[in-house]
Amino acid sequence: MQRVKLLIDMDDCILDFESTWKRLFIEMIGNYDFPERKSFYIYHDLPIEFHEKAKEITNHPELFLMFNMYDGAYEALNELHEEFDVELVTAPHTTNINCYTHKAQWIEKHLGHDWLNCLTITKDKKQIIGDYLIDDHPNVVGRNIIPMWKQIVFDQAYNQNIDCCYRLKSWEKEEVEKLKKFIKSQKT
Repeated sequence: MQRVKLLIDMDDCILDFESTWKRLFIEMIGNYDFPERKSFYIYHDLPIEFHEKAKEITNHPELFLMFNMYDGAYEALNELHEEFDVELVTAPHTTNINCYTHKAQWIEKHLGHDWLNCLTITKDKKQIIGDYLIDDHPNVVGRNIIPMWKQIVFDQAYNQNIDCCYRLKSWEKEEVEKLKKFIKSQKT
C-alpha cells in the first residue's frame, strides 16, 4: 500500500515566525502592545505608520536563521516521518533573497541534513502533489484552482474562520496521535 504523502509548511507551523518577528519589531521601535493577530500577514494588523518598519524586519538578512521551533515539532516530525511520506513545503519571502538559503540552513541545523531531501521551496504549493498539507495560511494560493491535497489547518489566531477537513492545534503528543488517527481513518 502506498504511504500517505503529508506536506508540512514551515513558517508558523513548525517554526515560530510570529514570536521572533515581534521580538525584532520591539527591538527596533521599543515596547509595543500588539493587537490580537487577525491577518495572516502580520504587518496588516499594525497601524500604517509601522508598515515600512515591518517590511524591514521581514527583509532582515538573518531573519530566517533566528526562528525557534514550536514545542514538540521535532519529535512530531520524526514520528510522522516513520508512518508517512513527509515533505516540508514552504513559500519563500521573495523580498528577502536570503530566505531560500537560510530556510535550508535552518532545516539542517534543527532537523538534520537528511531533512534537506524532504524540502521544497515554492510560491505555488498547489502544484505540489500530496494527500494533505498542514499549513496555517487561511487561503493557500496557486495557479491550480483545486490542489491535489486537502488542507489540515495548523491552528493560529488569524485562521479561525477556515472551514477545513481537520485542525491541528499543536505538536503535543496527544494532538499528533489524533492527527495520525484522522489520516488513517480517511484512507480506509
